[in-house]
Amino acid sequence: MVASPKPQPLGSSSDDPRRAAPAFAGVPAGDVGGGSGGGSPGTPERTIHNEITKLKANTVNAAAIAFFIGGGVGPLIGIGMTGFTLLQAVMVLVWFFVGLVLHSMAQTVLGGLLP
Repeated sequence: MVASPKPQPLGSSSDDPRRAAPAFAGVPAGDVGGGSGGGSPGTPERTIHNEITKLKANTVNAAAIAFFIGGGVGPLIGIGMTGFTLLQAVMVLVWFFVGLVLHSMAQTVLGGLLP
């Protein structure tokens, strides 16, 4: 029976290439992160920053769509069944406004993309 090598703690160096830190699309591990948040265009840290920023904007925009559909369009579809009161009209306008504000916030978040 062959004894297996003793596992090393994370972050320790090893001669085994299977334990080496993964690289991003062919970029050596030393070139990723660790900077001041800048870097030249196309560097992995800029790409990661831009993808996270787009994800945040997409999340806020999805909430805006939920407000538009759930509070704005839904009651308008039900007009034929229940009638339409002044309170419902005000609530539809409020939900549309909240959706519009959230959509504007998502566009503002996209302003943080790095070139």
